[in-house]
Amino acid sequence: MGTFTNESDILAQPGFHIDCEAAANVLLRRLRFLETKRVAAVSLARAKAADAQSKAVAVVAEYDAAEEVLRLRFEEELRLWSKAELAPSKRRSLKLDEGSCVFRTVSLSIKVVDSDLAIAYAKAHRMKVVNRTIVFKLAAAAYSALASVKFKKSKVWLPGLKVTEEHETFEIVVTPA
Repeated sequence: MGTFTNESDILAQPGFHIDCEAAANVLLRRLRFLETKRVAAVSLARAKAADAQSKAVAVVAEYDAAEEVLRLRFEEELRLWSKAELAPSKRRSLKLDEGSCVFRTVSLSIKVVDSDLAIAYAKAHRMKVVNRTIVFKLAAAAYSALASVKFKKSKVWLPGLKVTEEHETFEIVVTPA
């Protein structure tokens, strides 16, 4: 094996072979050294990333807070002004130099949120929206459709539903710089 002062020099020699315990230990020591350095580098990178990430989160939080203040103060005014500007036309969005003000109508939404309650009601009223396999399974779309029909007649929603009435939304879309 010759005499070398640095283990990496030893390992770089073409004549070096793992032919004894000492040679194996040289290799293992170098591998351990490299693994220790790798782990330290990863930890350092993570620490720096976490530090940079926390700074980024703080900056984003400042921007979010500033945006929220502006929206709380001016969004309703902008909505009313935009609606007035759009009133003479049938358009639903108002294009401005820096972005757009958009109105959208969201349709009625009926979703089953409590299947057990809906199944119990459907079974009690002999509705053909429950499939029996090993367990009872609700045909949610059919139940929702039936609920809509029943509502039109009785003005009462069936149990187990979450109903979101049709409503208008307002969105501010800012044009990217």
